Amino acid sequence: RPPRSTLFPYTTLFRSVLNYGAEVWGFHKSPAIERVHLQFCKRLLGVKSTTQNSFVYGELGREPLEVRRIFVIIKYWLKIVHEMKGPYIVNCYQVLLNANSKKENWASLVRNLLQRLGFGEAWMNQGVGNITVFLYLVKQRLTDNFIQSWRADLENSSRARTYTSFKLNFGLSTYLINVHDCKHRKALTRLIASSHRLLIETGRWNKPKTPHHLRICQICNADVVQR
Repeated sequence: RPPRSTLFPYTTLFRSVLNYGAEVWGFHKSPAIERVHLQFCKRLLGVKSTTQNSFVYGELGREPLEVRRIFVIIKYWLKIVHEMKGPYIVNCYQVLLNANSKKENWASLVRNLLQRLGFGEAWMNQGVGNITVFLYLVKQRLTDNFIQSWRADLENSSRARTYTSFKLNFGLSTYLINVHDCKHRKALTRLIASSHRLLIETGRWNKPKTPHHLRICQICNADVVQR
């Protein structure tokens, strides 16, 4: 099955299960949960478990689950300050707001989160004008921040030389949609994501490391990817 159709049930069901209750605990980075996400994505692409995570995110146009959790937290905060009329949750929130400012709690973490994203005014006002527009802006800001960090990872990675010669923009790669033969599709992914046993990749693990200019094809005596 094409990756897009396989990702659909994951996005609609499995992500909700992995992030269940994230409105409360979602500030935690939860590396164990992200490993489950990445393991699924790497199996879907047919690459090695050691493949660089930024390559996997870029090929599938996926964001870490932490991005979704942050969005859910802010959405829940808006629900508390705008919609909830019941005494229990609202009273608990007021207690957290009035708690010792030196002690970290759910409300202070939301405040720090909004300020970090550049939405400190929403916290000061304890609400926003148009919730739909605000959530759209939050989602866009989270996506932009992740793409920026994704590009920084590629720029700082020596393994990304091959990858960046194929991939410049974040998003689901078109060949994952257009190449219908599973074997051909996975072969392309392994080449792009350096998940193979060609010398250009294995040479970095030799002791001593094979110099980059000597990691050439043993058959045609040429570099695998011209740079």
